[in-house]
Amino acid sequence: MSDEPWIPKNTVEETLRLMTAPGALLETETACIDGRVYSVYKNLPASCRALWLQVVRMYGDREYVVFEEQRYTFRAAHEQALKTAAMFRDAYGIGKGDHVGIVSRNIPDYLVVFWACHLLGAVPALVNCTLTQESIKHSIILCDCKLILLDPERADLLEPAIDDLLNTTHAKDVLVLESHEGKGWWKGTKSYSDELAKYEGDGVDVASNDPGIVPEDDAIILFSSGTGSLMPKACLSTQRALLTNLFNVISNGHRATIRRGEKPVSGIIPPPMGVFYPTPIFGAIGTLYARWSMRLLATFMGAKLVYVREYKPSECASLIRKEDINTQNAIHDLIDLASTELQGHRFITVGVAGGAVHKDFARRAREAFPGAMIGQGYGMTEMNASCVTTSAEDFSARPLSCGTRVPVVDAMVVDENGRKLPPGHTGEIWVRGPNAMKCYYGDPEATAKFMTKDGWCKTGDIGAVCAEGFVYITDRKKDMIIRDGLNVGSISIENALYAHPGVSEAAAVPVPDERSGELPVAVAVVKEGHREQVTEEGLLELLRKKHVLPKHAVPLMIVLTNEPLKRNAAGKVLKIELKESMATEWQKRKAA
Repeated sequence: MSDEPWIPKNTVEETLRLMTAPGALLETETACIDGRVYSVYKNLPASCRALWLQVVRMYGDREYVVFEEQRYTFRAAHEQALKTAAMFRDAYGIGKGDHVGIVSRNIPDYLVVFWACHLLGAVPALVNCTLTQESIKHSIILCDCKLILLDPERADLLEPAIDDLLNTTHAKDVLVLESHEGKGWWKGTKSYSDELAKYEGDGVDVASNDPGIVPEDDAIILFSSGTGSLMPKACLSTQRALLTNLFNVISNGHRATIRRGEKPVSGIIPPPMGVFYPTPIFGAIGTLYARWSMRLLATFMGAKLVYVREYKPSECASLIRKEDINTQNAIHDLIDLASTELQGHRFITVGVAGGAVHKDFARRAREAFPGAMIGQGYGMTEMNASCVTTSAEDFSARPLSCGTRVPVVDAMVVDENGRKLPPGHTGEIWVRGPNAMKCYYGDPEATAKFMTKDGWCKTGDIGAVCAEGFVYITDRKKDMIIRDGLNVGSISIENALYAHPGVSEAAAVPVPDERSGELPVAVAVVKEGHREQVTEEGLLELLRKKHVLPKHAVPLMIVLTNEPLKRNAAGKVLKIELKESMATEWQKRKAA
């Protein structure tokens, strides 16, 4: 499975041993968590609160977050977070373990509220802001949030449902972030900035009043529709699970250094660096953009986070130069700009798509960013992101592999009966580690289906592990389409089409796309007697106008047919064949 020859100084297993040796930053030890024994990082911060207080002490006067005209240093963000935490505590009774729902695009106040929650030991529930009203409502109600925060766009969307949300949950209030950008007032809500201005305390006592957070306390709720369900599942994770991925990401660079025969440098304050984030905050990881795992790493490293309201390639190129961004994800537009607006700009680290990438894309990334450490990884929201990573020479030698396991995660390939397969054999990939979520909150049945009693998590992805330990993803077992880093559940598209009285069967699949990774397309079987009334444009218009799907989930093509969909003996649609035929049809349409 090797793509190009490269002879490292240390094997994968030797590298893991050196990376985690006594005295190393990534030193490991064993811990019993929920009755299971895991390998864990010895030097990991005990909690997100401890991490935040540490970075504020180290980097206080460095710039932390930039958004348009707003600029916050670490200290300024901390001061607002302290006051926000005190207001949450005194006005709304928020304390350790309480759930706080946040539904917003990238803005500085989002980060401030996130850290305010952690100063109290509260649990932020980061709801996908791109979802429909119904799905957002479901997510907030599922988490039983005690307080809800929205940006103006989500306030517009949810205003008709605010009373219902307040009556259905234990939420004390709904606060709108950056309310001055919208109409200023929404029925049943209050302005976050107005409430903060009215609050008379400064929150200084929050820093000294330690709520006693330990690694196994709850830390965060992220949302996954990874099983193809119509509604998102709430992935509840502990402090240790969330923060483990901080060191998992760091291990990628350490591995590359040790594989070259060099010694990783740690224990020094890193120089300032800029990180550009054009995508929403709400997830753990996406195909094209890592989310919270990378934001935590950037915070830990004292980096400047640069947000944009909307991703426009040329404008973003100017911003990258202006803010001296040197860490970025290699989206296709950025590679294109490397030879024009970004010619000569130096990147230190560049990440590419999670999972396998095309050889041509890997080559173009190397050519576009000479001197940068280019890498990728594989993970899932349920594992808080990284399970397998690769970079530098290993990435160049094996661009079709998503890498080797990180130090505290075990990975294996199993057959249909859950038996471990030998190297090189294809089956379902299972992973196990202290970064696994605690549960699907409020859904013990789904939790039991996903996680075995001894902690193995069933990824639903098909692949193989070679003798050297490199993981190759060959297919997705679950019907998930990932467009521009955003999850699109195929069942949500299918259910939307089934709602039309003239559709008897429907199936949604992805077609490959150079820029977006994947695009959603669908096939619909038209009922007899409706064949003159049902049209492709009519179905697309219905999905757009009724707002039954978020914009990124609306199919770009719906093929109509009178023939029943091909199914296997279990009655399941043969989606591998369907993907091939739909990809052919899509290419024909593009060429026409």
